[in-house]
Amino acid sequence: MACISVTGAMRTAPTEALLPLHGSKTLEGTEAGVRGVRPRVELSFPLGKHASVFQAKVFAMLACVSENLKRLYLNQHIQKCTDSQAALHALKSPRITSQVVLECTNSLAALGQRNKDRLVWVPGH
Repeated sequence: MACISVTGAMRTAPTEALLPLHGSKTLEGTEAGVRGVRPRVELSFPLGKHASVFQAKVFAMLACVSENLKRLYLNQHIQKCTDSQAALHALKSPRITSQVVLECTNSLAALGQRNKDRLVWVPGH
């Protein structure tokens, strides 16, 4: 499970949260999903049979960050939580070998230019 919370600085709208909830793999294939609490958003991304759970978790983070970028947040405090230490290490690594990690890293940098954000690991279930 992962979460992103967005809270306003100064005079802004109420707290918003987007939750990239899962990256999972079943016999049918791999899927990443994002669920928003405020505003209400539910997104699901089938990634096919060959994507790994790691790729799904990074893709869920990318989808959530992309959704935040679309909302044009400015001067917000954004905290992204994930149960995937591997995803966090990949996103912080100076050597990137995965396209989805590169896209997520670039999107995080773009979001961080206009907002205060941080990545946090939370133990999984």
